[in-house]
Amino acid sequence: MDPADAVPEDGLHRRLTEISHEEQSDPSRAALSAKDLALYIAVTLGITVIGFLVLAL
Repeated sequence: MDPADAVPEDGLHRRLTEISHEEQSDPSRAALSAKDLALYIAVTLGITVIGFLVLAL
């Protein structure tokens, strides 16, 4: 018998709910806002343009 089988189903469901709430409140797992996404794209494109300019010149 597997030791995991001894854990009751309601205990597993409760633990899954706890983990879900912890992850939802974690700011590192939050979706990017439009402002943050635009900033990320601008920085990425800026670095790419600078890289091409350095190679071209």
